[in-house]
Formats: sequence, C-alpha cells, structure tokens
Amino acid sequence: MTKHTVINKRLFINIGTNPTLDFYSTRIVFIDPQVEDYQSLVLGVLPDTSVVLLDANQDGIKQISQVLESHQGITSLHIVSHGAPGCIYLGNTQLSYETLNYYAADLMGWANALSEDAQLLLYGCNVAQTEPGVLFIRCLSELTGAVVAASNDLTGNAALGGDWELEVSTGDIVPHLAFRQEVIAAYTSILPVVLDPSFDSDGKVTTNLGSTDIGRSIALQDDGKILVAGVSNNNFAVVRYKSDGTLDSSFGSAGKVNTNLGSTDIGYSIALQGDGKILVAGVSGNNFAVVR
Repeated sequence: MTKHTVINKRLFINIGTNPTLDFYSTRIVFIDPQVEDYQSLVLGVLPDTSVVLLDANQDGIKQISQVLESHQGITSLHIVSHGAPGCIYLGNTQLSYETLNYYAADLMGWANALSEDAQLLLYGCNVAQTEPGVLFIRCLSELTGAVVAASNDLTGNAALGGDWELEVSTGDIVPHLAFRQEVIAAYTSILPVVLDPSFDSDGKVTTNLGSTDIGRSIALQDDGKILVAGVSNNNFAVVRYKSDGTLDSSFGSAGKVNTNLGSTDIGYSIALQGDGKILVAGVSGNNFAVVR
C-alpha cells in the first residue's frame, strides 16, 4: 500500500506525507498505528470514509489539528486509539482531562472543521468509565462543539471482554460506527492501554507508605531510576524505584523517605539538580515549602 492510496472508494492518508490532501468524505477516521492490527481497520471502514493514519512518534492531537485546519463540514470524526478512564493515547502524547487546557486552542480549532450536529466518537477502552471519564468527554464536547460518545468498558473482541458499543454520550444520539460489521466482528484485539510487563511484571506498581498516600510528581534520574514525590500522612513523601519498578533499597528506608515539616505538608513537584540532589517543593500549612 502506497502512502496515498484509494482502497475500495476509501481514501487512505499517511500523516507523514500530505496532511492537507482534500477529502471527499464528511466522515473521517483517525487511527493510531499503535493499535493492534490497525491494518484490518483501515481496510474495513465503510464506503466514502477518509482514513488518516497518525505518526506514532509525533503529537497526535497536533496531527489531527493539522489535518482539520483546511476542512469544513465534517459530520463525524472517529478516533481509534488505546484508552483509559478519562484519557486517550494519540501518537506520543495523551489527551486527558489534565491536558485539556494545554490543547484547548487545538480542540476549539476542530470545531471550525465540524458541522453543527457533528459526532466525535472515541473508540478507546474505558474512556468514559468513572466520574473523571464522564467529565473528560463533557469538557471535550464543550471545546469542540461536537456530541462526544465513548465507551465505559472494553472496546473490541467479545472473547476478550470487549464490544463495539459507545455507551456514554454527551447528547441524545445513536453513534454510527465507521467500520463494516463483519470487520469489527472479526477483530481479534481490544483497545486498552498497553502496559509494559517488564515493569514490576505487569506494568503496575503500588506502594503502601502506611497512610493516605498520593503521588503528585515524577522525575527520572540519568541512571533510569524513578523518583515520585507526594504526600503520606500529611508529610512530604518521596519514593525511588529502579527502572524495573522495584523499590530502590539504597534510598532512604527501603526506598522511601517521609519528611515532617510540622504541619499539613504536601509535596507537589520534584526536580533533580545537576549534582544529583533532589528538590521537592510544595506547601506546609499555609506556607511555601522546599526540601532538599
């Protein structure tokens, strides 16, 4: 398949070539190539659908904005990517409730390309799961002007627990998927966040510091070790992990350091000096606080 290829009346565009190529369709599908077997989805869209394959090494939100800035009247915008509650992963970045402000100008720019009754469909797993997930799609709808629909469970193969229903929406719509029924029925994967099994065997680490523990900031050392700062029992807390996710026993007490500044203490940010010393900034009572 060449970079610009017409396949059974479907226009396929590789984002790395000509992102402003004219579309003849008002239905556009953006696919993140980190999705398993994305090729079958590219080939499986409905007729008169334009497909844009994102560059996995670039900012996916910016790529979508670049494509949309020269188009108008799009009635349905489909984003196929991995997802998590309140978050979708596009290229080398993520769009989440926490990053909406950063991308607000881009998202409001999408509104210029969409029709007044446009649908924005997010196919990632669990995106609208939990209260933060619902808040995310509501805010996304406000910024883009589109009715947003997303899934509150796994998306994809039924044998793996998935389906192709976008159960939660910001308006009274029936989401119309962009793929042929036989293609989604034959799809063998699901669209959750893919965790790294080399990190603590399953890609997840939970560390109990003994009380209400919240990690708020992260920093990477040159040797690959990971520093996480936050709060535990109203004290500054810092934990250091090895690159494989295990606690670094050479740091503090079994990889953990708690610092009591005498009040309600919360570490909000962590940074490394050039000499390797660690700075944690936050609040103690009603005062600024910095610990080194």
